[in-house]
Amino acid sequence: MCSSDGISSVFQAQQSQVQAQIGVAVIRKSLDATQVQGDAMVELIQAASDIAKELGKGVQFDARA
Repeated sequence: MCSSDGISSVFQAQQSQVQAQIGVAVIRKSLDATQVQGDAMVELIQAASDIAKELGKGVQFDARA
């Protein structure tokens, strides 16, 4: 038979495991959100670069013969 202390320690171990799993899940969600934000920033920088290249086209005229 298990004593009440044994049952209590098993319950505490299970509770600790669940809390650890929740912590890992929260950190994973945070990392996923950070990755999405980083990807969006890269896309914005690339779009700004493309726009800057387009704005510079046709501004200078080279008439060397």
